[in-house]
This record gives sequence, structure tokens and C-alpha cells, in this order.
Amino acid sequence: MSAPAPSSATTTAAPSTSAPPPSGSFPGPGNTGYQNAPGYPGQLTNCNNLTVKSNTTYSFCDFPNGLVVGSSGNHVSNVTFIGCRFADTNPNDANVADYGLNIRFSYSTFAPGNPGSEPTTPGAAPVAASQSYEYGIDLRSDGGLTIDHSDFWGFSDAVQFADSTQAYPLVITDSWIHNPSHDSSGAAHVDGILDSYGDASYLTFTHDTIVGDGNTQALALQGNGGYSHLTITGNWFAGFGYMLDFGGHGTSTDVTFTGNTWGTDIEPAYGPVYDPHIFTTSGLGNTWSGNKLAVVAGTSWMAAANNGLYWWPNDGNPDSPGKVVGHTADYSGP
Repeated sequence: MSAPAPSSATTTAAPSTSAPPPSGSFPGPGNTGYQNAPGYPGQLTNCNNLTVKSNTTYSFCDFPNGLVVGSSGNHVSNVTFIGCRFADTNPNDANVADYGLNIRFSYSTFAPGNPGSEPTTPGAAPVAASQSYEYGIDLRSDGGLTIDHSDFWGFSDAVQFADSTQAYPLVITDSWIHNPSHDSSGAAHVDGILDSYGDASYLTFTHDTIVGDGNTQALALQGNGGYSHLTITGNWFAGFGYMLDFGGHGTSTDVTFTGNTWGTDIEPAYGPVYDPHIFTTSGLGNTWSGNKLAVVAGTSWMAAANNGLYWWPNDGNPDSPGKVVGHTADYSGP
């Protein structure tokens, strides 16, 4: 039976695709991406050269050359992609360039062009940057973006954005960001989620897995202007240079960082947090609590006894002289 054509029916709200992963599990190969989308028919429809329309849901589409959603002069709105694959190969551009307003990607896969077997372990051999893409999604407007249950791999940056507001927020949940590309020259700036501008607000990152052998951060909020109203809860982070940057070049406020896990899948090159001052300075409205270590089987760089201990914002790598990792008590603030 052939796969259904993309829907042309209009809708003002995305249909529910709520199919939570098994209790206690983190996002991974069994609960993210197009093959795990509710109702997946077993194959995708080639939707190459499709022109995206407002108030439309596209289901089970294959975009082998990536996709441009709207344009700088045409901000299409209220568009949902469910169970789709975006598989471009362009090391200097985006797999999906998003100029839209209120765009949602649910149970979708972002991969190099002509993808073969998807890597399922953090240590799998990386794809070369020249054979992959720079951004999984490059948000090129301030129009709000929601991503859930999606799978990104083979990227320099899985998601890049510059704007988020209370009216048009960035929300990334239940997604698996892993196995970035590798640039042998060392020139590529490799992150999980990246913003380089600052002054964004109302950002939500909930129950994601972000693991990679990259040279910068899993969550790279690098803007000079700082951030406000960040909610970062229940995620699994591992690897990169520093795993996390909460706006270390500025001062971020009203940041909630709770119930997250620092996994030992890959050792971060420098430490878990680029600059923890927003959590070690009082009066900013920031909260750090309930964040713990998970020492995975086969880890040699962190003691197994640290498994389940609390992780504090100013902890460092255990192989850095004078740095402490693992606490029996939760962090109580500055």
C-alpha cells in the first residue's frame, strides 16, 4: 500500500501526537523520529519541491533536499510536520530554513542526505562535515518554533535560533540530539542547540537527550545580552566542550534548571557549565535543584560511586585538579 500524500487540509492547531516514551526512559532510537510517529505507514512520500502553505499539516513526507518554510517576505503560519524526514547535504546551510510563524516539527528526523544506518551509540564513527549539513533547523524569524519527539544527527548545530518571546517561544521537548558531524580541520562550531545573539526569553527545553562529541556546548546560549525565563527540566546532557552555556557572556534571569542528568556517555572536554555565575549569584531569580550524575556502564573517567549523586553548577571535570564532582546533598544556592 502506498503512503498517503501530504495533507492539504487546513487547521488552526496541530493535532495531538502525544505518545510519551516508556516511563523513566529518555529520548532515543525507540521513541523519536519519523519511524516512531503514531500511525507511521511504513514508508514516506517524496515531497521534494513542495511549497509550504499556512494552516496545513504535512504527514509522512520525505524532503531529500531539505526544505525552506516560507521566506523573508512570506512568513507562513501555523504549519505542522508530523513523521517527516529532512535529509539534505549542505555543510554550509540549513536542512530546514524556517521563516514561519508557529511552526511545529513532531516525530521528525533530520539527517545527512542519502542516510544509511543511523548511529545509535554516542561513540559511533561520525559523518564528515563535508557530507552533512550545518543546521538541522535554522530559525530565521521570530515566529515561534516547537519541536517534539524528533531525531537530529550528523549536524554542526541541530537547531540554531536568534529569537524567542512569550508570544512566540522556542520549545524543544522529548527529542534526541546526538552524533554530530566532524570537521577534520577543526573549523566547525559544533553545538546541540545554538544562539549567538542573546536577549531571547521564554525558552523551554524539557526531557531531551543531547549527547555529542562536539567542540562547544550541548545547549549553547552564547549571546552577550543574557536570557530570561528559561525552563530546562528533565534532560540528559553529555559530552561537548562545556556541556552548557546559560549566557555566560551576560547575566541571565529567571532560569529554572531542575531534574537534569549529567551522563557520562562522553566526557566533556572542559567541564559541565561554561560560566555558572548566574546560579552562584543571588537576586537573579535562578533555580538549580535536583540535578544528578549518571555514571553509565564502561565509564573510566568518572568514579562509579558518583552515580546518583547531586551535581552542582560550579562542579568541574574529575580529572581537573581541585575540582569536585558529586555531592550527597542538593545545591542550596548562593
